[in-house]
Amino acid sequence: MIEQFKTLLLFILIALSLILTYQLWYGQRPAELIADDVYEQVDLEKPRLLEEAIVPVNIVLNDPNDPDGKIKFLFSKGETVFEQLWKNLSRFLKEIDGDFSLEQSFPAGDALHHLTCYFDPVLPVGENRPWLTGISNTLIENIKFYSIEGSYWLVLNQSEEDAAVILSLNENKSDLFRDLASDLSTDDETAYISLTAELISEFLDREMGITTPLYVPVDEVFMEKLNLSAENLDRDFLLRTFFIDYNLARIIEERDGGLIYTDGEKGLRLTNVSLEYSYPRLEDGQTSFSYHDALFKCSNYISYYGGWPENLRLEKLFLTGRGRSFYYVSEWQVYHEGYPLYTGQSTRAFFNDFGLFHFTRSLFFPEKIDNDTEVQTLIQLEERKPVAGWSEALQEAVEVFMRWSPGTETRLRLEAMNLSYVVTGSKAAPRGVPVWFIRINGENIFLEANTLQFISEEGIL
Repeated sequence: MIEQFKTLLLFILIALSLILTYQLWYGQRPAELIADDVYEQVDLEKPRLLEEAIVPVNIVLNDPNDPDGKIKFLFSKGETVFEQLWKNLSRFLKEIDGDFSLEQSFPAGDALHHLTCYFDPVLPVGENRPWLTGISNTLIENIKFYSIEGSYWLVLNQSEEDAAVILSLNENKSDLFRDLASDLSTDDETAYISLTAELISEFLDREMGITTPLYVPVDEVFMEKLNLSAENLDRDFLLRTFFIDYNLARIIEERDGGLIYTDGEKGLRLTNVSLEYSYPRLEDGQTSFSYHDALFKCSNYISYYGGWPENLRLEKLFLTGRGRSFYYVSEWQVYHEGYPLYTGQSTRAFFNDFGLFHFTRSLFFPEKIDNDTEVQTLIQLEERKPVAGWSEALQEAVEVFMRWSPGTETRLRLEAMNLSYVVTGSKAAPRGVPVWFIRINGENIFLEANTLQFISEEGIL
């Protein structure tokens, strides 16, 4: 009898040990403990203000010396001219207040088109927003600046409606914009033209539509390969931001040297060039954030979890979902001299009302060159090569697409085309290779910029 009692007691103790161990690693914590969970305040960088978090994807300036209005100058993130131009334009849009009148229409055919700011993500304007506080809240895809015999007009094209807000500036603000425009110099800038279906038809033997405004250079463009460095992430800092007490997390070492930290509910994977965070329990949720609020949220996430370095641009922000779950997705891109750097793993955040449930980060930056060193400058100049023309690049991209989809009769849609860089090489010595980035019918195609050799996405770091 005593032996049977000992056996039963031993069995109960073992069962309790297994249950408690499971609860420790995988179990839900009591509500009173969850309420007391407070992450250590270890802000790497303060979240940016809204006017710093969103900038145009590009600013297109019309050549005032071209009577036909075909020649353009394109400015993007990472260029000194872009930074100064957007700083001035942003201040101009914030200071307009009520110095305008709303119009139903204006004589566009008689107007001189000065420049256009394109926004993706879209720009929130109106009451309680930094820009154009004198109009109703709306989301803007682009802003066009016109003048007619000394009078200046702004045309705001909305993102969700096929409509525009037309503003006629008063004399004071007209003078301000005139002064701003007169300071712009394009003497050393590359000339661009707008792509049209008619222009493309001269080079292709099949019809191709264009889904968004695209601009390609007509002047010769030189680009060099870049020596890159992966972002140096502070592992201890990241662990403290993602875990309440990371000393209790299990550590799994991968063959490639990566480390996975998990507390049973969420996990963080760190490598020499990237991080990936996941909290699956938060995925099945809803979101009540407005677009404006989501901008602040994603700005917080990128600032808290690694910081917002120079020339990093918010590239995407959109609401999506699956089943009954809805969430926001935001994505960032590094730019160098106006060209984006594409990586194999995007820097991206997924979040809903429960919080951040997936986050990846992989950033590379060009190594700084000492411009005072003659040898380094000569090496850089020798590596600069002319890129292939846009028409040759487009023809090659169509051939690649047709090899992927032989015999297709689907009408081709050109959704993106621009010069860029892709990150290739090894993790120890990454390189930035100049490419033509072209998207046709949702398929991304990377062609080496000067040779037009196809680069597989699997070969991108």
